[in-house]
Amino acid sequence: MRQLLALLTLNANNIVTIDQIVEELWEEAPPKSVKTTLHTYIYQLRRLLPIDSADNAPPSDGGTWPTMTSTLATSANGYALRLPRRAVDVHHFATLVSKAQTQEAAGDLEGAAATFRSALGMWRGRSLSDVRCGPLLQAECVRLQENYRSVLDRRIDVELRLGLHNELIGELSSLVTADPIHENLQGKLMLACYRAGRRSTALQVYQRARVNLDRELGLEPSMELQALHRAILSGDQSLNLDAPTSAGPEVTGPRFDQSRQLPPARPFFHGRERETAAITEMLRTGESAVPGAVAITGPPGAGKSTLAVQAAHQVRDRYPDGQLYAAMSTADGRPVDTNTVLGGFLNAFGLPEDQLPRMFDERLQMYRSWTTDRRVLVVLEDVPSTAALEHVLPTGSGCATLLTSRRRLVSPSIVLPVPVGPLGTGHGLRMLGTIVGEARVAEERAAAEELVRLCDSMPGLVRAAGDRLTKHPHWTIEHLVERMRAVPAVVLRGQEGGTGYQASVEHSYHLLSEWAQRAFLAAAVCEQPTAAAELAAVLGSDREVAEELLEELADFQLVTVDHGMDKGIHRDLGFRMAEPTRSVAAMLAEHSVRPIKDDPPCGVRPVLRSATQTA
Repeated sequence: MRQLLALLTLNANNIVTIDQIVEELWEEAPPKSVKTTLHTYIYQLRRLLPIDSADNAPPSDGGTWPTMTSTLATSANGYALRLPRRAVDVHHFATLVSKAQTQEAAGDLEGAAATFRSALGMWRGRSLSDVRCGPLLQAECVRLQENYRSVLDRRIDVELRLGLHNELIGELSSLVTADPIHENLQGKLMLACYRAGRRSTALQVYQRARVNLDRELGLEPSMELQALHRAILSGDQSLNLDAPTSAGPEVTGPRFDQSRQLPPARPFFHGRERETAAITEMLRTGESAVPGAVAITGPPGAGKSTLAVQAAHQVRDRYPDGQLYAAMSTADGRPVDTNTVLGGFLNAFGLPEDQLPRMFDERLQMYRSWTTDRRVLVVLEDVPSTAALEHVLPTGSGCATLLTSRRRLVSPSIVLPVPVGPLGTGHGLRMLGTIVGEARVAEERAAAEELVRLCDSMPGLVRAAGDRLTKHPHWTIEHLVERMRAVPAVVLRGQEGGTGYQASVEHSYHLLSEWAQRAFLAAAVCEQPTAAAELAAVLGSDREVAEELLEELADFQLVTVDHGMDKGIHRDLGFRMAEPTRSVAAMLAEHSVRPIKDDPPCGVRPVLRSATQTA
């Protein structure tokens, strides 16, 4: 019960889906009566807590909750605990940190230090220490702890600028003893000792740090710590409190020469004004002091990458210490080794290849330390899983992450999910007109509308169709429409050198389990929309298994829920596959003849049609 309440409270005023609750409470082994058990928990919460039991859905227009009462509200796919922001410690902590940052920026260092101390004073030890934590709450605990450390670093920086070096030496000594490989803390202790006239102590701190780093990680101190050590040895005037800058000496070498990694913004960007505004507002003025992530998800061809890069360019001035970019999956759908991604980021910050630690944990620690006091935007392309995301998130409260994924990711680190889908006919026509010329579209308006329809209004397909017409200026739009009806691959495969819609769908297909791959091929030839019972008949499986496979396809956004078939019971939902996706499935079915090696899901009868027979 406490576990469920903690999950709802940490996500106060946002919907927590049933899938998220099941994952947190039972992970991979939910009880057979999971829905009944969950309903019992919700009923007990409403009885035990002083909350209004009104079953009102949360606002769908992004509006704010009223603050007079607290409500445990039910939506179509989950629950939301409505609470005033001031009633949740996490939100109150974030508000105080935001106030302190504003005071610091305005030059009110005394006020900033006091407010930072008030925020940190809300902590009474490890977060959720009296709650059993599943995967979601455990990730939240890690995130909160990293945020605490980031704010603590910020407060100590402010107090060093105020000249409180004598007062800080004891606290910093305890912190360094507890975390002997935290180089930021070591540097702050060295600086405090030096300013207090204890240069020999400052040098001893460095030597202990060097021994600990070598013993624990096999590393030399960072370039910054080495530079501070040299400055203390030489009595560098920049270390004095009255120097023009008290941040310590500059580290020579290519610190950020390679950290402007954003790809160029792409042309023909249409129809995502609302999503762009939401993303840029969050990345510029996010309320939370936590380095949260914005997740753009959508089906193949929805323009996720274009939207991410466009938004990142608009806010890059907010992140002066760098904008990092990494593809988290290969072209054929395999996850990229996270150790390699971290190595690339550390290279971008100026760490030479021969100085990179080899072990993943060492690289992760170095990356987290490096981003603690910096303002960095990390853009991640095609994140395959929540685990991969958690390993590359920066830690500083001034950092942010913008990611794309072809599947829906569930993580407390994601503060703004941004689903994207088809553009709609109007935006699709405007995009086509930008590529081939508005006059050409106006001249063949009906054919242009049909072309956009055949492309399912997907930006990637509309762009590919426009490129085809540009390459063949003697073609009419009607001619391309006829060719697409006869041979869909004309547009699906894209232009030379491009990935194309077909490759994007195949990428998602290869990420599916083998049984879900079989279901994908079968659903493509079923009547649309497809119900679980119909797919079960084709696969020779139980209805529940077919529904589970359809849900996997929906998770990877290869099918969508058709609410027109919804009779109020989840198992009666229908699933619809877009026409371009069905065309790709037909191409895959022609070559998919290999036997399935994985054990069948529970409920699938051993006699199953081959892939060619199924599809």
